[in-house]
Amino acid sequence: MKLPRLLMIDDEYARGKAEWRTLKSKLGLIEVGSQDAEQSSTSSILAEVVLCAGQRMIDGAVENDYELIRAAVSSGNAKSWALVLLDVTFLSGPLPTGEAPTGRAGDERFGEEVYRRLSSEYPNLPLVLLTTKEQQSLENSEAPYLAKANLNRREIQKKLIQCGLLDPEQTCALLQLPHVVVSPAALAAFKEANLHAPNKLSILILGETGVGKEVLAEYIHRVSDRSAEPYVAVNVASIPADQLEAELFGIEANAATGVAFRLGKFGEANKGTLFLDEIGDMSIEMQAAILRALENGVVSRIGRRGLLKFDVRFICATNKDLKSMVQRAEFREDLLMRINTITIEMPPLRSRREDIPYLVDMFLQKEMQAEGKIGVTLSAKARQLIERATFPGNVRQLEHLVARLVGAAGHNELINDRLVAAALEATARASVQDYNVKRRDEKVETKSSSTAWKCLAQELPEIMASVQIRLESAEDLMGVLPLLRDSYGRLLRQLAGAALSATFDPVKKKPNKQRAMRLLSGDDKLHGKGPDRIINSILNRKQEAVVTENDLIALLDEWRNHSGQKADD
Repeated sequence: MKLPRLLMIDDEYARGKAEWRTLKSKLGLIEVGSQDAEQSSTSSILAEVVLCAGQRMIDGAVENDYELIRAAVSSGNAKSWALVLLDVTFLSGPLPTGEAPTGRAGDERFGEEVYRRLSSEYPNLPLVLLTTKEQQSLENSEAPYLAKANLNRREIQKKLIQCGLLDPEQTCALLQLPHVVVSPAALAAFKEANLHAPNKLSILILGETGVGKEVLAEYIHRVSDRSAEPYVAVNVASIPADQLEAELFGIEANAATGVAFRLGKFGEANKGTLFLDEIGDMSIEMQAAILRALENGVVSRIGRRGLLKFDVRFICATNKDLKSMVQRAEFREDLLMRINTITIEMPPLRSRREDIPYLVDMFLQKEMQAEGKIGVTLSAKARQLIERATFPGNVRQLEHLVARLVGAAGHNELINDRLVAAALEATARASVQDYNVKRRDEKVETKSSSTAWKCLAQELPEIMASVQIRLESAEDLMGVLPLLRDSYGRLLRQLAGAALSATFDPVKKKPNKQRAMRLLSGDDKLHGKGPDRIINSILNRKQEAVVTENDLIALLDEWRNHSGQKADD
């Protein structure tokens, strides 16, 4: 890997050679062209560095010279500099023997003048000011800066990640990431995570199912100051509600007949990191208990008198819109404020398609090792098909796809595009079925209007899966339109049923079609024959057809059967 190159513009005569060597070592820098650069391992250093004094000696006096600085910046073609560190103060004037220059008026602002001129001449140059001043006292108060007192390897790394001009490979190296993350969308998420990893603030990770939220949580722990301490992950949705308190807070031995001691996840994660996945599925009662733990730093173990202190860094994740859940009184606002001090969104795979080839190779090696197979490869057309697929189940679906392909392959087998097409259809269908089972088992369906989106979200992956075809010839289009129309029609009918369910009148024991169609259309003034027109359109009937109560019941029953609701809900 080619190391990022850094330009440091600093007065030459205010720092001796010994001090400069110490500073380079402290910052993880190697001077370009030095013997150290040839002998050092790239893993031990952050960047190569070129020193530019920006000064020349004239008649025994040190003079600041902008043209020297400009020439140094231009020598790297400007674009080659990953980062430029610019000192604010340049001491000039007579140079007493063995001492620094005496200093002249304006020296303390020379760097800021250079900053203005360079910024104007090279607008894309990644400039960072080095200063002993407070940021507010700088004329360029919005400029990126580093305080000299805090100058260290971590701060240089942070600036390189934040505002440096790096290629994906250099970014991955600085972030300590495997080379399967190359897309700008994914790198942005990991950059944000790296920035906040060292502190104790709670982090909320958002993203669709299967995007790798736990991977991001593990990364935050790995690059944090708590990396040597425990990392404990809990999927809240996978634990029955009546067991969650004991699972999280622990239970004393013999708290009930035959009960064994359990430390609890809070206790296991003490001094380390606790990751609560699917926190949006937690009951209101458990949300209150988690909030008390977060606010007070103590938990109450079942069967024990008194409280237990803990020191845990919290990372939570969800694929739900918690703000909307707060408005519907399904999630506590005070808890949301505690857990989303920092929010990071993990992008879906469709937004990071550049990562797919690298992920495929990683999963191929992983699955071959797990299956004890060698030489399993993909044809060029098979790879193209995978790289063009939609993957509604995100990275998880891609991993399942590769596992399915490797599992069915023999040693040294070349997997063709037909096998990939069949596996894509199967994994997409399986992801939808898994979603249905999960939702039914958790019994999360309610009468709120949000129920429509909880269950109908699965229809979109199903529709997408149905059209994951290769449009390489006209024959590939045969039969697609009826398939789409059928899927779209089912989606519309189920939306209508969901709306009727959400507006069911418990007194009259029947759905309110006017309120339901207002809900679907967003038109609060919908009246007269308007609701019937929408229903007939959904049922693909003539507008003059009479909408009967049986039509409404049929739509309602279709929705209830689809979502697992009972008729007396």
